Amino acid sequence: MALFSRFPRLAAWIVSLALIGAGTYGGLLGLRALEPVLPAHLAHIHGVIVAVRMNGMFAVQVPGKASLLWFRPAPGAPISLAHLWRHVHERAGTDVFYQPQPQGVPLAWEAD
Repeated sequence: MALFSRFPRLAAWIVSLALIGAGTYGGLLGLRALEPVLPAHLAHIHGVIVAVRMNGMFAVQVPGKASLLWFRPAPGAPISLAHLWRHVHERAGTDVFYQPQPQGVPLAWEAD
């Protein structure tokens, strides 16, 4: 404590850095809290997106499987058509987290 009273500029510098660091950390945590939360019980596949329809449905080719797996984005899922088209053009590997449906097309919650 005597060091800080002897060097007030050093003390102000340290306090300023601590406040900036705490504000940055709090801001990052706040941004993480705004991300959509994925449901707990999702299935996962890794493949290549080979087709995208204008209604948002997309097909994934999984290595070792002959048929395509079709998905539709879940309501509120952060999946954009532009991102899906980029994966098609780049033939990029894609991880899809989806919710199986008893009847119909599975709901994709995340595709990246």
